[in-house]
Amino acid sequence: MICYQTLPSLATYVIVAQDRPLIQVYERQSDDSWRYSLYQGLEAILLLPAIGCHLRLADVYARVEFRPADEGT
Repeated sequence: MICYQTLPSLATYVIVAQDRPLIQVYERQSDDSWRYSLYQGLEAILLLPAIGCHLRLADVYARVEFRPADEGT
């Protein structure tokens, strides 16, 4: 079990990538399992129902300049 999953009050765990427009979300379900969602690309909309929030990734990354992907990697 991953450490964050042992925190009983934690309902949603969000990981925001800094090198590309990508956000991972883990949400606790009523049976204590976790649902994984992946949002990628500036056109995606992140849904966080636990707090009644919708975020466009374009807004989250509005001031971020991404470096071009390295060729051949």
